[in-house]
Amino acid sequence: MSKQDVKSIEQKTEEENGAYKWIVLGVVLIGAFMAILDTSIVNIALAEMMSVFGVTYEEIDWVVTAYLLSMGVIQPITGYLSNNFGAKRMYIFSLIVFTIGSALCGMAWSRESMIFFRIIQAIGGGMIMPISNTIIYQVFPLEERGMALGIWGIAAMAAPAIGPTLGGYIVQNLNWRVIFTINIPIGIIGVVLAGILLKETEIIPSKKFDFIGFITASIGFASVLYALSEASSKGWDEAYVLAILAVGILMLILFVINELQITEPLIDLRIFKKRNFTFSMISVFFVTIGLYGGIFLLPLYLQNIRGYTALQTGLLLMPIAIVTGIMMPIAGWLFDRIGARPLALTGISLMVFSMYKLHGLNLVVSSWYIQFWMIIRAIGLGLTMMPVTTAALNAISEPKMAQAAATRSLVTRVAGSFGLAILSPQLEHRRIFHFNKLANGLKQGEAIVSQTLNKLQHGILVNGNAVEHLQQKALVMLYGNISKQAMANAFGDTFLLVAVFCSLGLIPALFIEKHPDKN
Repeated sequence: MSKQDVKSIEQKTEEENGAYKWIVLGVVLIGAFMAILDTSIVNIALAEMMSVFGVTYEEIDWVVTAYLLSMGVIQPITGYLSNNFGAKRMYIFSLIVFTIGSALCGMAWSRESMIFFRIIQAIGGGMIMPISNTIIYQVFPLEERGMALGIWGIAAMAAPAIGPTLGGYIVQNLNWRVIFTINIPIGIIGVVLAGILLKETEIIPSKKFDFIGFITASIGFASVLYALSEASSKGWDEAYVLAILAVGILMLILFVINELQITEPLIDLRIFKKRNFTFSMISVFFVTIGLYGGIFLLPLYLQNIRGYTALQTGLLLMPIAIVTGIMMPIAGWLFDRIGARPLALTGISLMVFSMYKLHGLNLVVSSWYIQFWMIIRAIGLGLTMMPVTTAALNAISEPKMAQAAATRSLVTRVAGSFGLAILSPQLEHRRIFHFNKLANGLKQGEAIVSQTLNKLQHGILVNGNAVEHLQQKALVMLYGNISKQAMANAFGDTFLLVAVFCSLGLIPALFIEKHPDKN
């Protein structure tokens, strides 16, 4: 064989590998988008489920909580499963389980059956994200991973914003069960494409399974996530919430001790010795609070204060999702050239400033104002999340990549739950504070109160209402206005707290190196 023939074969192989990695990215993008979309789309249908199943909000909330806890249990072992059975095999398995779980959720006949089927769905969904990360890192070279994860990040960042829009449309125009059954054809397509197009990755077998690590991690992460979930609705003064949190922290301490003492841990915590991984994960933690804070606060403000429907809220948020999707590959391209630190510092600064500007929310601020600053936030988020994540995983050698990807998923899961656990009670506390402040202000200015009541009474008469109980009706209207204003002020204060959390992500971002040493 001549040198020219050898060169031709090598060039053909290189072209095939070049095309293959982008095919892989497209295939895993399907599963990632489907799994992330499901985390935000289900919340829109909770009210419908309450009506169909005849349960209260506290009872139906377990549909979300069970999914969250199950993901917290399954994600620590995805690294072990990928290494021992192959990433392709486990990716297909996770898609099948998620699709079956979605089909069963669409057929649920009671709250209990829905919760059980959501657990099945979470087992698949919890594995999809870290395994898809692992596959991308195994097929893309170091210099192209920024762009690859930037494109993958379109699913990771855009799906939570698209979820409320799509969910609102489905619930309003179709049937709430469609939010689950819509996953069936997508899941089948994803399984078929993965089976045909993906190649199996290298298997790195372990001699034995870390049962102690699995038990302590499962109880620990599930307890912490449940305590944070309960704290977001019940507050931190409930004794059982603090007791569950204490159990979770104790089990996680035992988990850390065990993992550092055995030769084949479930998650090799020594990866935190890598400077870029550690500082990137700390930064991701605080930025994730900013991500989930916006997703949590803005829909509540628009629907409860401004009277928007779920569909109207989703449509207002849609440009934000589009901007995030556009920024992801741009950030990936920039990362491959200048590294994560300048992008993260710029992006986090934009997020902090935009959240600060939303501190001024009130009853009459225009939707254009809100949309503009949320788009600025989306630009910052797009510049930050994927470059920082890529910098973290680039610091890890390939044999430990699956464990690092699982750890990253756990960090974002805990950060999101922690953020909601802090922001939800804060919103209520600030509402009470501002209501009392406004009410006391009215008592001090009785002339203004009388003048306001007279205007309200006149308005009631003009609208053709009866004269009897006129003052009581006016007082009810005044009370309603005060309550709305207090709630709007509380949203502003809570956005300011989100800005503070985001700003904490700047400190670790300063220490991210451009070219970490993997040795």
